[in-house]
Amino acid sequence: MLKRKGRHYLLAAAAMMLVLIQSCAPVYRPNTIFTPMFDGQGQIRGMGSFGNNGLNLHAGYSVTDNIALTGGITYASDVGDPGKTFFTEAGAGWYYAPSVFRVEVLSGIGFGVARATGTYPFITDRTIEARGIYGRFYLQPSVGVSISAADLSFSARAAWVNFFRFEEIGGYRGAGRSISGLFMEPALTLGVGPENIRIFGQLGFSLRSRIIEFDHLPVMLSLGVRLNLNLRD
Repeated sequence: MLKRKGRHYLLAAAAMMLVLIQSCAPVYRPNTIFTPMFDGQGQIRGMGSFGNNGLNLHAGYSVTDNIALTGGITYASDVGDPGKTFFTEAGAGWYYAPSVFRVEVLSGIGFGVARATGTYPFITDRTIEARGIYGRFYLQPSVGVSISAADLSFSARAAWVNFFRFEEIGGYRGAGRSISGLFMEPALTLGVGPENIRIFGQLGFSLRSRIIEFDHLPVMLSLGVRLNLNLRD
């Protein structure tokens, strides 16, 4: 009997958390983490994915045996809701591939515009629209292993997000303010398939370092395809 009650409490708590996550206004949606997994000069990596953070397109090029350039675009639009995000970024980094093991450290900047709406039934029982223009600086170390049929990597992205102009409609906070915060975003990426084209899935989390006045997407789930092209061949 006690076990049954415990299960009911767990289910009720999980349902409440889902309601809170879905009902908030995630004006910051972290994009899918790009892990190109280079192993030499003259390689191009292209990645396209779709998930709860929207449509993500990334590309990278290994300039030398250790230096690479990257870039990406993210677009998200909620069905039946005016929430929308457009974000673009560019970066560079260092990588090391002694054998099947991979080490990458990427960094870059990005800019985006976002709008999101949500209801807070347990707090105000009101609908709130949040919107703003923001910039993001990130530092992303990754480690992984790549073989002929699959690759697995773990990334730990640190993202500094700064809304140059943030406002709420229907909330208690003022308009036109600047708000910033640090997010830690670990993610696990698994790719399977031949070396030239692989299907991958990614599970990640976005953890804020302190209480911040704008909501964000706490869990990242995406599925996509990564293309590998070697210009030296």
